[in-house]
Amino acid sequence: MKIRSLLPVAALVAVTPFLISAPASAAVTFDAGTGVGFVGKGDVQLALGLNNAQIQNTPVAFSYSSTSVASTTWTCDRDAGPQTQERANTTTTTTQGVVSTVARVKNQITGYNLTGFSAGSSVVTEHEGPAIGSCPTGWTAIDLVEGEPEVIGGGLFVNGVLLQ
Repeated sequence: MKIRSLLPVAALVAVTPFLISAPASAAVTFDAGTGVGFVGKGDVQLALGLNNAQIQNTPVAFSYSSTSVASTTWTCDRDAGPQTQERANTTTTTTQGVVSTVARVKNQITGYNLTGFSAGSSVVTEHEGPAIGSCPTGWTAIDLVEGEPEVIGGGLFVNGVLLQ
């Protein structure tokens, strides 16, 4: 009989370390197309390094950023024939504010309802390499090929900190 009563306790002790080592929260759902989703309080606390009392009184702002790179190539031609191939990369970062409301149970924040993108966005575009389609004097740009943008980074941020 004692063995039977100890087995559930032993099983609980064996499982407890796994329960403690599990992440405190992982409640982030977000649709990058609409700006709609939910972020749990624990995810915000972890990102900002706040305890429960601090999170209850800290204003938060969410934003979404996406960085993409597109490559463009072309050949410069002159009477003697095509001689030079050029390449330029364009990096574009778009940041949009995300509107949120606070989810509460009684007086405690439980998370944040993301209700969509705010009006307007910030777009920063950087070019690396020669101006697209440019050639030396007397040469003509031919075979201009613009590549599809490839997303290389970004994510959902709270107060400027990337949510993991």
